[in-house]
Amino acid sequence: MDVEVLIVGAGPTGLMLANQLARRGVRPLIIDRHSWPAQQTRAMAVQACTLEIYSKMGLNEQAHTLGAIVGGANMWANGKWTVRIPIGDISQSISPFPYILMLGQDDNERIMGAQLHELGVDIRWNTEFIALEQYPDYVDVTLR
Repeated sequence: MDVEVLIVGAGPTGLMLANQLARRGVRPLIIDRHSWPAQQTRAMAVQACTLEIYSKMGLNEQAHTLGAIVGGANMWANGKWTVRIPIGDISQSISPFPYILMLGQDDNERIMGAQLHELGVDIRWNTEFIALEQYPDYVDVTLR
């Protein structure tokens, strides 16, 4: 198989890279050793920069439908509430999205994966990166 770009990992970073390449006419091959997308979240929120990128990708409406704008954060210590930190419009003067949006990593991956599929790029699940050999004009990769 001959591909221009191989992306190893269909997490948020790999999915974003694949989307950005596909939007610019580069058709990457994206692989992941897991059987399917994450079913749980390892990250809870996105900030203004991500929402600005999502806006350019046409994904803001989906993100806001699945997420919730954060007004503040509560801190707990030894099982007791200690303080509330108001977040509000933390980047009001520098972004059209001056807030934090609670949106789990699993939802982010689902949104970006669907967009990638619409762009004609599918993820190869159950595919593991094994080895790489670099030559002057190409790279030879072993996958399982």
